[in-house]
Parts: sequence; structure tokens; C-alpha cells
Amino acid sequence: MGIREFITYAQVIRRRWKPIAGLFLGTMITLIVISVLAPQVYLASARLQVIAPSPGAITLYGGFRSDGFRDEVAYTRNTFIQILKSRVVARRTLETVETNLELEELQESTEIVIESDFINLTVTGSRPDEAAQLANELATEALAYYGELLARSSGASKDFISTQLDLARQDLDRAQTALMQFRIENKIGSFEDSINQQASLIRSLRLARDQAMANNSVTTANAYDILIAQREQELQTLLNLSAQYQALDMAVSQASSTYNYLLSKEAEAEITENQIRNASFIQVVEPAESPRQSTSTFSKSILALGGVLSLVLGIAIAFTWEYVETSSIRQEEVSNDVSLRQQPANAI
Repeated sequence: MGIREFITYAQVIRRRWKPIAGLFLGTMITLIVISVLAPQVYLASARLQVIAPSPGAITLYGGFRSDGFRDEVAYTRNTFIQILKSRVVARRTLETVETNLELEELQESTEIVIESDFINLTVTGSRPDEAAQLANELATEALAYYGELLARSSGASKDFISTQLDLARQDLDRAQTALMQFRIENKIGSFEDSINQQASLIRSLRLARDQAMANNSVTTANAYDILIAQREQELQTLLNLSAQYQALDMAVSQASSTYNYLLSKEAEAEITENQIRNASFIQVVEPAESPRQSTSTFSKSILALGGVLSLVLGIAIAFTWEYVETSSIRQEEVSNDVSLRQQPANAI
């Protein structure tokens, strides 16, 4: 744009300054009146921190998580923010706090700002205590609901482990019953003790037989031989039952090991579920306090924007007015020139 054009535009604005100023002043006065009459509200903020990633689901077998710590913190933080914005949390908050706000109004009056691992939660209320209660209760309900959602997977794992634990208990009972029945039928307490007792008894009988032979007591020696034969037969019977006894005893040991393993996992699942339900990895580090000063619902940025737009619109109206007036003047001059040219011809 040249200097001549700039001067022309400046002259137009100077000639038409009244509508520009009038529109600007009218707009500003209207906005100021609206800002004065706008209701006053109170802002209360609570600050939360994600201090650790959320615990994983309960697993039956060992393992490790491959995601980085920062990624897990970011994932946990972003997920929790979605929970804060949910209708469920807003509805639970309204059921606890006495307020005239509707669900959609509470969601609209809630502002969430992320600062690294911190979450700043700001809520607007019509009273100082209402704003603080809404912010604190919203954070509390969000933590509780987030814990419930995370605990569902852990609860499902715990239920699965409990079912498997019942089956393992039944297997252990069957194995113990079979072993006990085997011991009763064969009159065996401890299998190894029974074998050792039979072997020790046979050795004692043989010593006694040898003593009888040394004393030339053939009848007594023959009686010992009969007893030795009976005990050896009983020992052989025990040895023949060894494989069956070991199989039953191993079944009891395996069933007991499985049962104890699942029992420890059930306890771990219950502890972890309670920990997750408390959502201890997200903490409120700065609870919201009742604000001392109110804030107008009319934003100053709207006032500035209205002033700028009124100036732009006023200048546009001024240039349009100038264009229309200039065009009509030129059209009138052209008409006058045509009339002057036609007068000599008419005179002749």
C-alpha cells in the first residue's frame, strides 16, 4: 500500500469518525454493563499427583512389564483425567454435595490442567464453600471410581484363583483319602517306618535263632525260622506295595503344593485388589480451599475482543458509506455532463 492510498484511507476515517466512535463506545458501554451485571462465581482448585504407575493384573506366573516408567505414569494420568471428565463421577459428586448445578453445568464448570505429573482440578461454584466441596468431592469420587474400574480385572483374577483353589482342595482331599484308605487296608502308618520295623524285627529273630542254635535248642531255632519266614513274607508284601504307596504319596504332595501355591496367590490377589481399589498411586497433594474472592463470569478477553470487532466493523461501515456516497456523486456528475451535452442539440 502506497503513501497516497494510506493518506486517502486516513482521510476517510477522519471524515467518518463519528459512526466509528459511536459504534465503539456503544459496544464498550454495553459490554461493561453486562460485565457489571454478570453473576459472581468462585473458583476452587485441587492438586493431584501421579506418583507411580498403576499396578498390573494378578498373574499366576512371574513376569515383568516392558513399558517405561514415564509411559506408565502418562498413561495412568491421562486415563484418570478421562475418569474426572466422566458423567459417572459428576453424577456421584452431585449426589454428595448440596448444589443447584446440573450434571452438564458441573462438567462445563470443571477445568483440568496438566503440569508434568500433576493434575490441577478447578471447579466453579456459586459459593466459596460450594466450589471447594465440589472440587474435593470430584477428586474423591474420581479416585474411588478409578479404583473400582482397575479392581475389576484383579477381582476377576481373584475369582478365577478362588475357583481353581476349590478344585485343588477337592483334588487334595481325594488324594489324602486314597492314601488314608491304602494305609488302613494295609495297616500301615508310615511306610518307611513299617519297613524299618520289619527289617529290625527280622534281624532280632535271626540273632535269637542263632543263639538257640548255639545252645543246641533245635526246636526253638525251628520256631524262630517260622517267625523269620513270616516276617520276611510281610516285608516282601510291603515292598510290593512300595510303588503304589509312593504314587499315592506323590499325588498328595503334588496336590498339596498346588493348593498352597493357589492359596498364596489368592491372598496376593486380595491384597493387590484392595491396594488398587484405594488408588494409592494417585494422591491429592493440595486439597481445594474455599476461595476468598469471587470472579466474574464475564471474561475480560470478551471485552477486548468486542472492542476490536467494533472498531473493525465501524471502519468497514465508514468505508462502505464513503464508497456509496462517492459513487452517487460521480453518477450525478456524469448525469449533469450528459445533460449539458444534449442541450445544444435540443436547441437547434
